[in-house]
Amino acid sequence: MKLDIIFRTHDSGQRIESPRQKVANASKKEITLKCAQSLSNSIKQCKEEVNITILDDKSSKETIEKMESLFETDVTHFVGDFAEGSVNHFKHSRDSKADLIYSVEDDFLHKPEAIQELIDTYYNFVAVVKPEMICLYPDDDYFNYTNHFGPTKIVPGIGRPWRMHECTTNTFFTNPKVLRDYWEPFELLGSQCLTNPKICEDTTINVIWKYHVPLFTPLVPLAFHLDHHDPLFYKNQILELWKSIKV
Repeated sequence: MKLDIIFRTHDSGQRIESPRQKVANASKKEITLKCAQSLSNSIKQCKEEVNITILDDKSSKETIEKMESLFETDVTHFVGDFAEGSVNHFKHSRDSKADLIYSVEDDFLHKPEAIQELIDTYYNFVAVVKPEMICLYPDDDYFNYTNHFGPTKIVPGIGRPWRMHECTTNTFFTNPKVLRDYWEPFELLGSQCLTNPKICEDTTINVIWKYHVPLFTPLVPLAFHLDHHDPLFYKNQILELWKSIKV
């Protein structure tokens, strides 16, 4: 079994975009490096073959050098704007020859068991529900209780309960064939999300999870999304994990 991780990074800008302060009140650079370290820690605990591709958008020399040392691989630099970078991220996931891919952004703080449990859970769910492909999202997202709140099915997983859902960010864990079979929504999201107000996850990739590829999200997160929303749950866990990671 082989897993390809496509890790998109950018260490500048301010991630605190609203009065709701995140638990980890830090610069984008520190968030990128700590999340990268947490991902590396989780990869090291995984028993399967894991390959990582780092797609970087103009990060500082210091950040690039630290990530290359951390993952023992060269960073792939891409030129162009945000949209080109987003499409490029999806293309790498689509073109992977691995059994599974993990498309992940640089503001997800991973628990040590995350990568192995994502793999084990994927195959466990496929064996039980028997769809051709499924998708996993590693966090119990803020929007699960706001924009996307509604009835669901709770299912037992490996180490934690999961629920069926229908929304992700650009972070998701699945078979690369999903991107090959449903490429148009990914390309549309990547290329137009900042220029067309009608284009967002709900009008593109979330349609896939709603109607075509079953999506599962954990009720107890495997990774925490450090976006600008104040976490509804697990604040102490996030803070403890954050403080435990040294960069």
